[in-house]
Amino acid sequence: MQAVVNGRTDTPVFTDVGPRETGFPLLVTRIHRSNFRDAEGNMRTPTAEDRDQATEFSEEPLATDLFVPPGDFRRVPHLPGETSLPFGVRMRHTLQRYWRGLFQ
Repeated sequence: MQAVVNGRTDTPVFTDVGPRETGFPLLVTRIHRSNFRDAEGNMRTPTAEDRDQATEFSEEPLATDLFVPPGDFRRVPHLPGETSLPFGVRMRHTLQRYWRGLFQ
């Protein structure tokens, strides 16, 4: 998703550092940086870091009931506090699902 502010388009830049991964990552650290100007016109660069780490590794098969939704699961049109899609977008998605269903 790209944001347009004051007629300027924000274009994300992705940088990979180091050799390309070829195995299963046991630890992944991502650092996110963004630049913006605050109300006083100063350039700010907030940084956020998140980590994904394998805490258990096994070659045993997983129990199939791990993938069964709970009994009280129900589909919701959107999450609480989230706005729903505009009517035109919902109609387009519905028609796309319909047409895909005809030709599968």
